[in-house]
Amino acid sequence: MEKNEVTMKATENSLLPRKEEIDISVEIYRLYRFPKGETTLIKEPLAIVVTDNGHRVTDRENQNHYIPYGWIHLKFKVREGEKSWYYQRVNKRNKKDLLVEEK
Repeated sequence: MEKNEVTMKATENSLLPRKEEIDISVEIYRLYRFPKGETTLIKEPLAIVVTDNGHRVTDRENQNHYIPYGWIHLKFKVREGEKSWYYQRVNKRNKKDLLVEEK
């Protein structure tokens, strides 16, 4: 692992709620990269569950993938014309924060 690289680990500040199935079917693929250069590519992911130990992802072929924490990069591509779950989640959070700040 490079000196400045940090591995992903469980955190209380996840962008996704824990132990709840989230629809990620707008993604074309999802690619995890690990410290020694290993990668895991999931094509056509449909759903993800964030757990205390990692991500559980189901793909379009109904295969289930367990990705333990420890990755250093997560890359995903969203279908053209769609907004990612990340955009929707951050946008919702920002609106909520703005409402709180206005009070």
